[in-house]
Amino acid sequence: ADVIYQAPFFDGRFRGYAWASSGLIAGREPHNWITTAAAQQGVVAFRSRIVSVVPYAGGAVSFDSKRRTWENRASYDAGVKLVRPFVGGMVETGVAARRQHELLTGEVHFAPVAYVNLWVGWNPRSLFNR
Repeated sequence: ADVIYQAPFFDGRFRGYAWASSGLIAGREPHNWITTAAAQQGVVAFRSRIVSVVPYAGGAVSFDSKRRTWENRASYDAGVKLVRPFVGGMVETGVAARRQHELLTGEVHFAPVAYVNLWVGWNPRSLFNR
């Protein structure tokens, strides 16, 4: 049998994501093509049975074909969040320092942010592999 080596830094401590969306996605603006992408990387600094503490850095960028200032921006965050997993998802709450760059005007804003996120997902294969 083959032995697969798993490096220690792949043991679930490095939590991150990346996603992108592009298209005619705003019903109120049917002729405005909007593209958005985001990525975040964190490291689990502390984990208990109930919650994990995760310092992280992330960023997001968006553009649109109508060149609206509120859709053409880049944001960068550095913060810390508490993550509470549950069956099929997780809740996270956190604080971060956010730098937001308005791409068309060149304006830069910096402010603290606080948030709560809920993520729910499922794996259809688990329904059939019982």
